[in-house]
Amino acid sequence: MQQRQWEVRPAAGGLAGAARQVAVTASVAALAAGLALVPASAASGRSNALLEPGEAWAWGTSLKGELGYGEPFQTQPVPQAVPDVDDVIDVIASDAFSLALKSDGTVWETGQGDRGQQGDGTFSDSAQFHAVPGIDEVTAIACGAGFSLALRADGTVWGWGDNSQGALGVKGPADRPSPVQALRLKNVVAIGAGAFHGMAVHKNGSLSTWGDNSNGELGDGTRTDRKVARKVPGLIGVAAVAGGTGWSLALNSDGTVLSWGDNQYGQLGDGTHVDRSTPGSVGALSGITQISTGDFHNLALTDGGAVWAWGYNVSGALGDGTTIERRSPVLVRGLNDVVLVSGGSFFSMALQTDGAAWGWGSNGGGQLGTGSVGPDELTPVLSLGPAGGYSSLSAGLNQTLAIAVTE
Repeated sequence: MQQRQWEVRPAAGGLAGAARQVAVTASVAALAAGLALVPASAASGRSNALLEPGEAWAWGTSLKGELGYGEPFQTQPVPQAVPDVDDVIDVIASDAFSLALKSDGTVWETGQGDRGQQGDGTFSDSAQFHAVPGIDEVTAIACGAGFSLALRADGTVWGWGDNSQGALGVKGPADRPSPVQALRLKNVVAIGAGAFHGMAVHKNGSLSTWGDNSNGELGDGTRTDRKVARKVPGLIGVAAVAGGTGWSLALNSDGTVLSWGDNQYGQLGDGTHVDRSTPGSVGALSGITQISTGDFHNLALTDGGAVWAWGYNVSGALGDGTTIERRSPVLVRGLNDVVLVSGGSFFSMALQTDGAAWGWGSNGGGQLGTGSVGPDELTPVLSLGPAGGYSSLSAGLNQTLAIAVTE
C-alpha cells in the first residue's frame, strides 16, 4: 500500500498560539476513510472535536477481533473510531479481547471467546463489541489473560471466562461463559487482575486476592492456589492494585507502592531477582498516584506528572532509551504532564493533560498508534488521535484502546 509523509498541523482553534508540526507516516487509505490526522496534543481548544463524547477508538493488531472493527484479523496502525461504541467511560485492552464500560453501567466486549471471555454464554469469538448480558450497574472493570472482572455499585465482584486457576473467585467449572459472583467479597471499592489471579480492595483499605499463586502473587506467604478470595495478612491502607504475569502491585493511600510475586525480570523493583510471597516496598517511590503493569514490566505515575518504569525492557517498554532490564525504577525519558499510564505486552502508553497519547516499546503490530508498523521505540513517540484528544486509554497484547474527548 502506498505510503507518504504527512505534515500534521493543529486544527483551527486548537493549540493556542502554537505552530507545532508532527511528521507521521500514514496510510493513504486511512485518510480516504475520513480520519483527520491531527495529533491529540495539537488540540487544547476542544471546540473542533470530531466525535461524540465517550466514543471508543482503537489501533494495533487484531488476532481475534479485539479491535472491534468487524474483522477478526487485521493490522491498523492509524487510530480509528470503533463503530457504534459510544458513551464509554472506561476501556481495557487485554490479550486478544477488549472491554468497554458504558456510562449506563453496562459492559461491552469483543475478541476472543474460546474460554468464555465474551460473557455471552458462548465460547465463540466476536469481531464487534456487544453487551455482556446479565451484568449491570458496573462501576469498574479489569481483565486477566483469559477472564474479566466487574465491580458493581453494590460492592460485589463478578467475573467470566477462564476459571481454570480460580481467577473468577468461584469453585466449579474451569470456564464460565456468563457472569458469576465471586465468593466472600463485599464492600469492594476497586479491583485489579493479573494474568491468572484477581484482587479486590475493600472499603477499609484491606486487600483480598484469589486465583493462581504459583509465584506467590496472592501475597499470603504461600504458593497455594485459591479459588475463593482471602485477605492478604497485615495489609491495610491500599488504594489501588494492578497485576502482571505472576506478580502484584499495590498503591497505598500514602503514595508508596508495594510488590510481591515473580521477580525474574526485576518486576518487584527492589533491586533483586528474588521472588517474594509477601508484600514489600518498591524502591524509594513516593508521591505515586497511579500504577499499571505490562506482561513483565511496571509503570508508576507521580503526582508531578512524571513516570517511573522497571522490569523487562527488551523492546524498550521502560522508555529510558535502552533495552536494559531495570530491577529498580527509572524515569521514562522526555515525558511530563502525564495523567494516566498503561502497560501492554511489551509496550507502554501514557496520556497527558492536553489529551495527547504517547507510546514506547514494541510497535510490531502498530500498537503505538503512530501510523506505521515497527520499529520498536525506546523513548516516547506521539500517537495520532482525534482533534479533541483522548480522556483515557489502555494497552493490551498488540492493541491499544482509547476514549475520544469532545465537548
